Amino acid sequence: MNIGTTRYHMEVLCRVGKVFPEQNSGGVSYFVNADPFSDLERKIAGYLHDHQKSRILRFVLQHPGCTRKDIAFRLIMSGPNVTCHMKSLIRDGIIRNERNGRNMRYYLCPDVDEYLEDHEPWNSCAHPEAGKQAPYAAVKLRGSRDSG
Repeated sequence: MNIGTTRYHMEVLCRVGKVFPEQNSGGVSYFVNADPFSDLERKIAGYLHDHQKSRILRFVLQHPGCTRKDIAFRLIMSGPNVTCHMKSLIRDGIIRNERNGRNMRYYLCPDVDEYLEDHEPWNSCAHPEAGKQAPYAAVKLRGSRDSG
């Protein structure tokens, strides 16, 4: 299905109240209207559908207090690219930063840390029955029309 058709159908589903849009960096995530998830959980789900931000979240979860240089080196990303992703994660309350001398250290916010620890596939040591279902972003569309 092409993107124009997808946008049309998502707009129809929004008008009839079946799904609702949530703006995030670089696009819009659409969620089923009946999901009982909090705003924070929906934001996290939207970021988990973004490959680069998902990788950063996993790294910060596994290495609390990491620096931009640590993230860039281990995830093979440029420093400015890491900074760009971090700005939206910090703005939305997913990651917090603390200055340590010349370095900025990154940590997951407490609610986010708890959420990611409780949900698969983030906690690879958890038993399968221990994992809870995360909110599902029905569709994530990117493009200038969606981000305005």
